[in-house]
Amino acid sequence: MSEYVMVTGISTFRMKYCVRLSDLQKDNPDSEVQPEWALDAVTMEEVEEFSQRHIGENIIDHRVMNETEVLEMFDKENEYLRDLTTQEKLEKFIWPAYNKRVGEWKRNNREY
Repeated sequence: MSEYVMVTGISTFRMKYCVRLSDLQKDNPDSEVQPEWALDAVTMEEVEEFSQRHIGENIIDHRVMNETEVLEMFDKENEYLRDLTTQEKLEKFIWPAYNKRVGEWKRNNREY
């Protein structure tokens, strides 16, 4: 049975949002507009992002897993894909096959 290394990372993005003060005022006509109201709108996911930039990825941990453990985790964390065959899960979503396919797509879809 094959063994795998599962690496956990956290990817960080800087996001910016832009809100008109007049639109904030419309939601609160009885009070003087406060710029801080925009923070609530962003927290409540009422505002679409203006821009984003990837800051980087931090590796949190890693562990060695057997194939059964990997497949159990796959099904738990990707419920919508659990009907794929074992072969599809292992060939399409585990490096290097997945990395090669995604890397090829990224190289072919770069914006310059």
